[in-house]
Amino acid sequence: MKFGRELALARPLGELLAAAWLADPHPASIDCLVPIPLAPERLARRGFNQALEMARAFNRCLHEPLPVMAHGLIRLRETAAQSELDLSMRRTNLVGSFAADARLRGARIGLVDDVLTSGSTLAEAARALQEAGCTSLVAIVVARAA
Repeated sequence: MKFGRELALARPLGELLAAAWLADPHPASIDCLVPIPLAPERLARRGFNQALEMARAFNRCLHEPLPVMAHGLIRLRETAAQSELDLSMRRTNLVGSFAADARLRGARIGLVDDVLTSGSTLAEAARALQEAGCTSLVAIVVARAA
């Protein structure tokens, strides 16, 4: 989707996420969806944020839609693409690269991303959300890569 610039895939991927979420007899309680943000330069090159588009599609399928906080997290700096790095470099590449909106204090977050590989992106985003005072977080991802 993201490398082939296939924005149309966001909808079925978001719908798959929602189907799995709705099939869970005890889904986590969340107040809003927060997509992993792209740096402005990468967003301009790609033309869309895949995590945001999947979060929107996911949300449209929920019985009770949630706020999608497109700017709940911001990128503080451009970083190398995680997909271009080895595991050891992935662990340090994103350190200090996210900040969370202070309005998320006390919120239970559904953090949306496309692929979980090393966990570094989600861990760094979670750190920023925790610093902002979020009370809980659940990762919502389409795929896990080895």
